[in-house]
Amino acid sequence: MPGGSGQRCRDHRFGHGDPEVWQRLLGAINQAQLVLTGSWPAKTEAGGSAGAANIVTTLTMSCRPAPPGRPSGRKGAVEAEIKAEIKRRYPNWERWGLAPADMLMAAAGPAMEVVGRYREVLDSRGEPVDIYTFLPLARAAVQEAMAVEIDHHPLETFDARTRFALWWVRLYGRQVQAKSELRWQTLASSLDLAEVRDLVPSASKGVRFTTSQQFKARIGGESTVIDVALALGAASEDGLAAMGEVLAASERSAGDAYLWAAVQFLADRLPDSDSDAVAFSRVLRARNGIANAAETVVALKEQQQERNRAEGLQVRLL
Repeated sequence: MPGGSGQRCRDHRFGHGDPEVWQRLLGAINQAQLVLTGSWPAKTEAGGSAGAANIVTTLTMSCRPAPPGRPSGRKGAVEAEIKAEIKRRYPNWERWGLAPADMLMAAAGPAMEVVGRYREVLDSRGEPVDIYTFLPLARAAVQEAMAVEIDHHPLETFDARTRFALWWVRLYGRQVQAKSELRWQTLASSLDLAEVRDLVPSASKGVRFTTSQQFKARIGGESTVIDVALALGAASEDGLAAMGEVLAASERSAGDAYLWAAVQFLADRLPDSDSDAVAFSRVLRARNGIANAAETVVALKEQQQERNRAEGLQVRLL
């Protein structure tokens, strides 16, 4: 990557998917006292074996020597600039026909162009910020710019774990992705890998969104929307009573709009031949019956609790 005084680095193409490789690239650009001045994303190229979606997005980047006299920037202000820049470019990416996955990588360009306006970026304590930390933010800004809705509910209004799962399905469905993509998505979602690993377990040559039959989380009052949706899908083969038990255990109302929006989204987004697409469609058709079955489960539980209290009182009297 040439970069002597007055030289411009032209047509450097980069398309690696690993976050650590991006970190090294940005570190090298910074150490060479270069700044990114322009970037042009390429459309996705299909690659790899059948059944796998290996996204090969190429970002062409133009660099030049960092100009003297650049000011210091504040982290909050720089983040706002990055979001605004990605929002400004998003319509062009959409018009060019870039897939959402391509936009995620394309977002690195404007993010680094913004960061390059500053000699350094400082946090609220005056400490320098690693420029790599702005890449996950840029990816999150793409999601924000897309303004994804789930049955008229903005994606950002769902809980973080459900938001991660629905965004993943929106991008990749059931296709296999590299493990590096899982790391990117967790960083962009401000989640730890351990918090979502059960949603995107390992598959042949990568990772893939879980199936309802694979998913084994215990459902309770603290369960997230995606957990309850997957549990309903798994229980659908066992009939109304089983699905009613799941809904009752979740302590969610039968009219929980976010739960049914997520189930509808999964039914629509997964391939028609996918077993879970069938399962979620089955759940939707049985919605009223599930509500009635949940009410029965709750009523029986209350009756049992009342009997237990009565028996306990009799024992104390004796």
